[in-house]
Amino acid sequence: MVHDTINVDPKELPYEFQVTIDGIEYTVKVYYNPYCDQVFISIADDDGVIGEEPIVLGQQLFQTLPNDRLPTTPIVPLDESGHAVEANVDNLNQTVFLCLGDIEIGDINDNQDDE
Repeated sequence: MVHDTINVDPKELPYEFQVTIDGIEYTVKVYYNPYCDQVFISIADDDGVIGEEPIVLGQQLFQTLPNDRLPTTPIVPLDESGHAVEANVDNLNQTVFLCLGDIEIGDINDNQDDE
């Protein structure tokens, strides 16, 4: 299954860029934290930072933050090839993409069954 994605270039980390989701322009910052060996993402609007967390494969970003300023469209780090076991600087925007929209559990697991 193919999803709309937010492109992230791990070679440019840390950096920030503008993205429009649900008709609202957000500022997204992506950076690498070497202490915990994870890539983090934050999202902000005109009123400031709304949320910040690590990018975890298969887990919807910002889903536990109760904030009406967040996009209603889910953002889920997903490897549609089914080969990745985590999101990291080596596979981000190679096989792992930040997918927009409702992601079914089958979308995450379907390709892993083919191995």
